[in-house]
Amino acid sequence: MKKKSIFLNCRGQSVTEYILLSFVLIIAAMGVNKLFARSIAKYFNHVASLRTGGVGMLP
Repeated sequence: MKKKSIFLNCRGQSVTEYILLSFVLIIAAMGVNKLFARSIAKYFNHVASLRTGGVGMLP
């Protein structure tokens, strides 16, 4: 009987690990977004101005 309860606990542990990994990835993505937001916006504005001949997508 003890072996059965051990296997049931492993399933819950896996779900918890996936949730924690998801939170870590979300926080990392938010950090990357804050780090590169201005340079990405500058790049897209440059590309938009080349395509349209105008100002582009200003914030």
